Amino acid sequence: MAKKKRKRKSIGKYILLIGAIVFLNLIGVSYGYWNDGLQLITSITTGRLDVRFARNPSVSIELPDVHLTPVVSWDGDRITIEGEVPSEHVNQWVTLNYSVENTGTIPVRLGGQIIQPQSSGYFNQTISLQELLQNSSEYSIQRSFNSPLELNVRQFNDD
Repeated sequence: MAKKKRKRKSIGKYILLIGAIVFLNLIGVSYGYWNDGLQLITSITTGRLDVRFARNPSVSIELPDVHLTPVVSWDGDRITIEGEVPSEHVNQWVTLNYSVENTGTIPVRLGGQIIQPQSSGYFNQTISLQELLQNSSEYSIQRSFNSPLELNVRQFNDD
């Protein structure tokens, strides 16, 4: 008889354990059904891409009688080169020196150079006077011109 008593106690423990598990599951399901108005409010910030020309461009000219003036637009997205070029210097080259400021919050790669946020990168670009004159929106017989250079940037992702 002692064996039967022991067996009954074991079965009773299993029934009690299974009943407790079922009861806890029912409580969880009923609470989930009762509280179906779950709201998750979150925000994600990825960063800001903002690159502009600095206000100090210059043109290196080693030619007499060539006068070029680079002017940065008010929003910093364009350098307009204005000036006069005598016809004998049309096939020559000049160097535009400019810096680019990264005022955004993510690094920018420009011309093979990575510019960290809140810093500047310095660039030299050799430009054909012939190309400047061809891209000019205003051009006159005296070889006066107004030619823009735009700064176009976009976000990239490294793998």
